[in-house]
Parts: sequence; structure tokens; C-alpha cells
Amino acid sequence: MASIGRLMITDFSGPSCWTRVLEKTVPLNLIRETGTKGASYGWIFTLKEDGTKPRLVDDLNPGVSESDGCEISLPDLVTLPHCQTRLVTNVAMSSSSPHDENCILAVKFAGPQLSLCRPAQENNKWVNIRIDDPGFFSSRVMYSKRDKKFAMPSFGGGSFIGYWDLGENLEKPKGQHFSDYDNPELLPSHWERLDSCCTSVELVESRATDEMFMIKRFRENGYNDGRMEEYRIWVFKQVDSSSQWFYIKNIEDLCIFRV
Repeated sequence: MASIGRLMITDFSGPSCWTRVLEKTVPLNLIRETGTKGASYGWIFTLKEDGTKPRLVDDLNPGVSESDGCEISLPDLVTLPHCQTRLVTNVAMSSSSPHDENCILAVKFAGPQLSLCRPAQENNKWVNIRIDDPGFFSSRVMYSKRDKKFAMPSFGGGSFIGYWDLGENLEKPKGQHFSDYDNPELLPSHWERLDSCCTSVELVESRATDEMFMIKRFRENGYNDGRMEEYRIWVFKQVDSSSQWFYIKNIEDLCIFRV
């Protein structure tokens, strides 16, 4: 069995997309249980083969050649009481390069724990946060360049967004409540079907416009094999951190990807 694979990139920016296979190789052990735990900007948060020693590797970064490959060792993980650090929900970085001394890496574990560190600092260490609100236990973390903070929506309706950083919003995160949405108009039967769906909420931010988008996904059990199938996807836009969310039907020339 081959131990390496090739990295392919696809460009969706033009009128027609294209795919190219790079010369850069990718270790196939990244698909194992102890392989990829999360990725941001093409940098993979992973563990050694024995499940210890967290690190960042650039194997999925198409802008770095194979000869320029890099690995950054991270401090050993510290598990807070009543938390776990084996199952990672996702990771996010505040900048595209962990070599930047101001870059902050955030690792969201399934459950209450969120851990932050600065990979480029010589004496880096994890700052571990236990989140009390269970609404964030299944949430995915993202970094907002507009607000200069890590953000997570509460599970389900997304009526609350929490913000964390390594400054004043460390132990007591800044939060925003949203009691009113500009929801689309639907028939009562459609609302009943939505109420029976599994709802998830994620945040993304446009680098070009600094606008924040909230994606609400409604999934339901499939009629044939019982697997969850997409029923509807709603997109809301927020112009600035103090404004309300507005439902939009068209994101124009923007693309939203879930990774």
C-alpha cells in the first residue's frame, strides 16, 4: 500500500473552475484516527503515531513545496477536569502562518474545553478555557479578523455568539444575544418540517468586505437509508458587530466552503 498521496487544488475564482495535481506529496497516515484532527490555512493540527505530542504540519498547504515542508511542535495537551482532549471539533488560526509571532491557534474539543496558544513563541503554552454554557459544547470555532477575536455560535438556533481572545475576553467571554432574525417567510407546514430537523449554525467571514455570515443548516433523516440529508440552508449577513442579522437569498460573487 502506498504511504503517500498527491495534493490536488481546485480554483473556483474564475468563470470555470480547474483542478491541478501538485508535485507535493501528502502522508496517507493523516487519514488515520491519529492523523488529521483539524486544519486551518492548510496547516494540520495532528498528533504523533502514539496519540501524543501535538504538532502543526504544512502537508495540506499548496503554497509550500515538498522540500520546504515544515513541522511545528506544540506543548503537550492539558485536559481540564470533566473535559476531554482526544476528540477535536475543529481548529482555527488568527493568521495564515503559525510562524507569525502574533499568530494564535485555537483548538475546540468536543465538549467544554477550548485551548489557545501562540505556536511561534519559544516558551509557548496552552491557555485552557472551560466553557460553562453547554450551548457551545458542539460548536465550531472561527477567527474574526474584523473583531480580532475567536467566535463561536451557540448550538441550534445561533441566538448567542461568544467571543474569546487572550486578553480581556479570556475567562469571561464577550457575548452577543440575537432575539430577532429577519427570517424568510414560509408556510406553516414548512415551519413544522424545519422544527423536526437537526439544526446547526456556523460562522464565516468575508476577507474582502469584513462582513460576517451565519449559515443555518437544516438536516433530516433520509427516507431510504436513514442518513441525514440536507433540507435547507439559510444564510444571514451581519454588516458590523453591532448590527442585526439579515436573511439574504444571494451571496453574489462570494463562495462559502465548509472544511
